[in-house]
Amino acid sequence: MLNPTSRRIVRRLRMLGCRAGAAAAATALVSLAAGCTTPPPAPPAPAQKPVTLTVTAPAETGLCAPGRLVRCVPGLADIEPNLFDMVNAFPSDPSMLALPGSSAREAAPKDCQYLPNLGASDAPALDVDYRPATGPDGKPFGAQFPAYGGQYFHVRFSAAGNGDDIATAMKHWAHQCPWGFAPTLNDNGIQGWMVAESADTLTKYQSGDIAAQWPFITHTAATVLPNGVIVQADYRTSDPSVASRDHVLSAILRAAGQPRPRSALPPTLAQWSPAQISTLLPPLAPDVTIELHDSQPDNRWLLCPEAGHDPTPLFDTQASRVGPIPPEPARTRELAPTVTIDRARAGIDYLAQLRREIATCTTHLAETPEQCTDRHFHQSLDSDSAVADGENVLRITHRWIRVEKVQGYDRCVEGAQALRIAQVRGLIVISRVDYSVVKGGVGDPPLLLGTLDDLIAQTVRAIKAA
Repeated sequence: MLNPTSRRIVRRLRMLGCRAGAAAAATALVSLAAGCTTPPPAPPAPAQKPVTLTVTAPAETGLCAPGRLVRCVPGLADIEPNLFDMVNAFPSDPSMLALPGSSAREAAPKDCQYLPNLGASDAPALDVDYRPATGPDGKPFGAQFPAYGGQYFHVRFSAAGNGDDIATAMKHWAHQCPWGFAPTLNDNGIQGWMVAESADTLTKYQSGDIAAQWPFITHTAATVLPNGVIVQADYRTSDPSVASRDHVLSAILRAAGQPRPRSALPPTLAQWSPAQISTLLPPLAPDVTIELHDSQPDNRWLLCPEAGHDPTPLFDTQASRVGPIPPEPARTRELAPTVTIDRARAGIDYLAQLRREIATCTTHLAETPEQCTDRHFHQSLDSDSAVADGENVLRITHRWIRVEKVQGYDRCVEGAQALRIAQVRGLIVISRVDYSVVKGGVGDPPLLLGTLDDLIAQTVRAIKAA
């Protein structure tokens, strides 16, 4: 016999839909109760710890030396302000020392068609270009910058040879070549010269007559650093003044091998200029470009540009680093990793904004623009979290298809991108690789995920240490 309590339990179980017999209820009450209730939920899986991103040691460390030429290159903050807004390093290229193309150049002996390479002939060299900074009107930015005629400043770093000094080498070259030649600078180890297509061209240029002379006048200067590195620079300008002839060449050569210490920078990052912010990027290397962006406001959304976002600027662009370009067979500038540092607008939590955008974009992954319906393309958007030097990093891999303007026409474009984003001390850091195609399929391009992890980890560490 069931006691009153057991009878109440059996009746309650029957009301809930159990059809077990009374005998079963009497002999296996506990089993009956267990079989008619919802099993307890499984315990939640332990939260997965975010990946920790570590910094790979730079390929070249230490001070400027013949075996570490890239460490000799002045950064954009090492030279006086407002002179340059881009620096680009690349393996030595003989054509970079070429004199201006003309019939006179083509008729000259081969060794006279190029400025002499003053470094040791069998030693490696590194070539670097600096782009003169310009204001919104396209003219040189800063009153102290002389006219430059739209020319980049080219600088070569190489190991010094054991033979003649640079003045003797230049004299010897000028003696055997049919050019107008004049020494212009001899100041504390920096020596400079003008090389003209002819003596007549040089005379007219020096007198201020630049009607057709200036493209055929090359200003060049060189110095030997105490550690045995030769630095030689050249450029062309439409301004024949002494300031134009000497000022900028001296500024570059004096800065070579002497990075400015932290004590020379403002005490807080909020006061740093774009040039000073650029010192926080991963270091310059061959096939790498570092560029300033003059604090232009940006409301860039990294994903779903067609979603109609609030146009309010999210940050002010500061500086970027592009490269190196991957080796063959993927050698394309599009696949060169890029790192940007931007200054966040007040009150902006950029990672939170991106997470909301990811949620919005994910709901539209199955949609294909009408113009792209003939493409068989699977859109995807994956993200996870990581940690770099104790700071949160949002990692995104995105494959997309959309309509974009290409040469003035709406075209269906396939793309793939990988991004790593962090926000540290008021600065937004983004490392990314983007690849897109108009014709054919995007395929599976190398998005260099490990490289992007390393680049953002390097930059986050530099910002925290600044």
